[in-house]
Amino acid sequence: MSGAGSAPPSTPLELRLEALSLEVGALRQRVEALEHRAPATVETPVVAAAPTVHPPGGGEALITLPLVGRTFLVLGGAYVLRALTEAGVLNTHAGVVAGLLYAALFLLLADRAGGSGARASAAYRGLASLAVALPLLVEATTRLAVLSPWNAAVLLLGFTSAVLAVACHRALPLLAWLTTLGALATAAALLLTTRSPLPPAACVLALAAGLLWLAPEAPWTWLRWPVALAADLLVAVVAGLAGRPAPVGVAPMAPIAAGTAIAFVLFLPLLYLGHFAIATWALRRRLDLFHRIQTPAALVVGFGGALHVAFAAGLGLAPLGLGGLAVAGAVYWISLRPRPSFTPADGDVGALMALALALAAAPLALQGLPLTLLWSTASLLAVLGAVGWLRPLLGLQSTAFALAAAIAAGVPAVAGRAFVGGLGGRGGPDAAYCVAAAAALAAHLIFSRGVARCPSLDAGTSRAALALTGAVGFCAWAGALAHAALALTAVSSPPAAAAVRSVVLALAALALALAGRFPLTARLAWLAHPVLVLGGLKLVFSDLRSGGTAPLVVSFAGYGTALIFVPQLRRWARRVEPAGDGDPPAASPRPPD
Repeated sequence: MSGAGSAPPSTPLELRLEALSLEVGALRQRVEALEHRAPATVETPVVAAAPTVHPPGGGEALITLPLVGRTFLVLGGAYVLRALTEAGVLNTHAGVVAGLLYAALFLLLADRAGGSGARASAAYRGLASLAVALPLLVEATTRLAVLSPWNAAVLLLGFTSAVLAVACHRALPLLAWLTTLGALATAAALLLTTRSPLPPAACVLALAAGLLWLAPEAPWTWLRWPVALAADLLVAVVAGLAGRPAPVGVAPMAPIAAGTAIAFVLFLPLLYLGHFAIATWALRRRLDLFHRIQTPAALVVGFGGALHVAFAAGLGLAPLGLGGLAVAGAVYWISLRPRPSFTPADGDVGALMALALALAAAPLALQGLPLTLLWSTASLLAVLGAVGWLRPLLGLQSTAFALAAAIAAGVPAVAGRAFVGGLGGRGGPDAAYCVAAAAALAAHLIFSRGVARCPSLDAGTSRAALALTGAVGFCAWAGALAHAALALTAVSSPPAAAAVRSVVLALAALALALAGRFPLTARLAWLAHPVLVLGGLKLVFSDLRSGGTAPLVVSFAGYGTALIFVPQLRRWARRVEPAGDGDPPAASPRPPD
C-alpha cells in the first residue's frame, strides 16, 4: 500500500515522444533565429556588390605596386625589342613595326580590362602603350630615319585616336587627358626635330576636329581646350614661317608654298565656324564657353594668318576678301534665323563674328563707291532687322556699318577740310560721300521710329546706336553744307572763310535744337550742345587767330545767336521729345497760349 501514490515508470514510447518534442522546439528556435537574421543576410550581398558596378579601379587601388610593376615589365619588353634591333637580330623597319604592334597589343589588353571592370588596370595598360608608342614615333622619325614627317604625323594621329576611343568607351578620363597632352608634346617634338611644321600642325588640327564631336559634357569637353590652343599656335607658326627666310644662325624650316599655307591656315576658322553652324543649326546645341572664345580666336588667327601670307608673297587679296564676305554672309544667315534651341545671345555671338569678318574682308575686294554702297546697304538691312526682330545689337551693327561707309567715302577728311582746311584745292563731296550721308540719316530715322513704336526696343544699346548713327549722319551733312556755303559765297580770304564756317555751325546747332520738336528727329537734338562746344573752340582757336574785324563781327553774331536760341528751342522741343534720349522728359505738356 505504501507505493500506491508513486508515478509509474516511463515507458520507452513516452521517452521517445519527449525527446521528439525537444528536437522540434530546438528546430523552431533555429527557424525563428534564421527568420530574424534573414534581412541582414539578404542585404549583405547587395551592399558588397554595389561598388562592383563601377568600382574606382575594378577592385584595385589607383596606385598599387603590382600595377606599377606590371607597367615596368611592359616597358622592359619594349627595351628588349630595341636591344634586338640594335643587335641586328631585327632590321630597323621590322623593329619599329614590332614596337608599334607591341604598343597596340597592350592597348587591346587595356580595352579588354576596361570591359571587365578593372578600370585601374586598363588605365595602366593604356599608359604603358602610350609610353612605348609616342617616343618610338619620334625616334623612328629622327634618329632611325625610318618614318617621314608625314608618316609619323599620320601614325601619331591614328594611335592617339585609338587610345582616346578606348578611354572614352571605357570611361577613363585620366587616360584621355594623358593621351591628349602626350600627343601634343610629341607633335611639338616632331616640329622641333624635323623642322617641318606642316605635318605636326595637320595632326593637331585633325585631332582638334575630332575632339569637337565628343559628348557635350565634362570631362570630355575640357579636352578641347589644350588642343585648340595648340592648333592656334601651330597655325600662327605656319603663317609666320611661310615665305619668310629663317633668321641667321637658326636651322631653316622646310619651305612652305604660299598657296598651301593659305589653304592650311584658313582650315582653322572654317573648322570652328562649320562646327558652330552644324552644332547650333542641325544638332540644336547651345553655345558654350569654348565656342564663344575659340571660334573668334580661330577666326582672327586663321584669317589674319592668310592675309599675312598673301601679303608677304605678293598675292592678290581680292579672293580672300570675296571669300570672307561669303563666309560672313553665311554666318549672318545662320545666326539670325530663329530656332527653339538658339537663344538671342547665341545669335548675337555669331552676328558679332560675322560683323568682324565682313569689316575685315570687304576692303580687300572693294574700294570707293562700291564699298560705300555695300556698307550703306548693310547698315539699312541691319537697322531693319533690329526693328523687325527687336534685336538692339543689330542697331549697333547698323551704326558700325554706317561708320564704315563714312570712312570708305572719306567723310572724316572731307568734313574736316570743310571746317578747318585751307581754301586752296578744296575737295567737295562726291557720290560716295552723299550715299554714306544719306544712308546714315535714313538708318537713324528708321531706328528712331522703331524705338518709338516698340518700347521693348528702347534700351541702352538702342540709344547708343541712335546717338552714334545720328552723329555720323550729322557730321556728313554738316561737312557738305559747309562746302556748299564756301562755294556759294566764293570767299577768298581765311577770315571770311572762318566767319562762313562759324555761321554754318551756328545754323547747324539751331537746326538740331529745332529737330527735337518732331518725333522722328527728336533724338538728334542732343547733338546741339556738342556743336555749340565745337563752335566755341573754333571761335577761339581759329576765328580770333584769322583776324579781320568784319568777319569777327559775323562770327560773334552767329555764335551768340545760337547760344541764345538753342536752349529756348530745346525747352520748347521737350514737350514732344521721347524719354530716353539723354534728357529728362517734361512732366506734362503746357497748354497752348
